[in-house]
Amino acid sequence: HLVNRYGYYASEIAKILGQNSTPVFIMEPDFVQYYNDPNQAGGTLSGNYMRNLLDDFVAAIKQHLPNAMISWDISPWLTEANMRTWWGFFANATYINFINTSGGQVYF
Repeated sequence: HLVNRYGYYASEIAKILGQNSTPVFIMEPDFVQYYNDPNQAGGTLSGNYMRNLLDDFVAAIKQHLPNAMISWDISPWLTEANMRTWWGFFANATYINFINTSGGQVYF
């Protein structure tokens, strides 16, 4: 369902701005919580699963907006060691154009 929503929003943006426009998608700021929060309903999801899910989100976006840029949230509340592990799942993603933060407390 979430992948379809990203595709829907991308198609609507393409209708307004044009398919060749270059919007920036700031990806889900709480993405890391599905991976890292032990209180997550149903348990946490693996880093590989989360990487595959982000790949699916980006594919859905780029189907309608091939020039879209992707910004990945750094999740600044993670410790440095946890950030290194988390980023390790995404470091080789060629489609991440920017890294942003939506808030939180930086530990390093």
